[in-house]
Amino acid sequence: LPWFQQHVPSIVDARKRLLARGGVLIPQRDVLWAGVVEAAERYEELVGPWRDPGFGLDLSAGAARITNTWRKTKIRAEELLVEPVRWATLEYDRVKSADVFGEISWRAAKAGIAHGIAAWFDAELAKEIKFSNRPGGPELIYGQAFFPFERPVEVEEGEVINSRLRADCVQND
Repeated sequence: LPWFQQHVPSIVDARKRLLARGGVLIPQRDVLWAGVVEAAERYEELVGPWRDPGFGLDLSAGAARITNTWRKTKIRAEELLVEPVRWATLEYDRVKSADVFGEISWRAAKAGIAHGIAAWFDAELAKEIKFSNRPGGPELIYGQAFFPFERPVEVEEGEVINSRLRADCVQND
C-alpha cells in the first residue's frame, strides 16, 4: 500500500521543497480499494500457528497481534466475497498527511466464510500511465494487503458488511 516506508511523507516533502511551478509529480494519484475475502489458506498460515501450535503450548496471546496487523499476500479474484469498494484516493499534488480514514459498506455478492479484508491500489503515474495490483490482475512485485479477522465470519449472500479502515503515520512509518 502507498504508505509503506515513507512513500507519502517523501512525496509531500519533495513537492514542497523541490517541485518547480508547473512541475509534474510522479506518481499523481493512488486509488485505494478494499474487499472482504474468503482466504482460508492464508488465514491458517497466519493465525493457525498461534491458535494451536502443538507441544502443549498456549500461544493464543500472539493471535491478537497477528489479527491486528496487515500482511502482504496474493489474493485471487475469486476469493472476493463482495464487489470491491474504493475507500480513499491520495491526490499527491495536494495530500498533506499520510493519515487516511475511510468507512466502507459492502453487500456480499456470494455466501462464504470471511477471513479478512484485502486492500490494494490503482496507481496513476502520469497521464495514461497506470497500473494496479488488484486481485486477478497481472502479476506484479506488489501483492495485496490482508487484514485477517480475529476469527472467520460466516457471510450470507446479500448481507451488508460495514468496516472502517485507517492508516496512521506512527514514528515516521
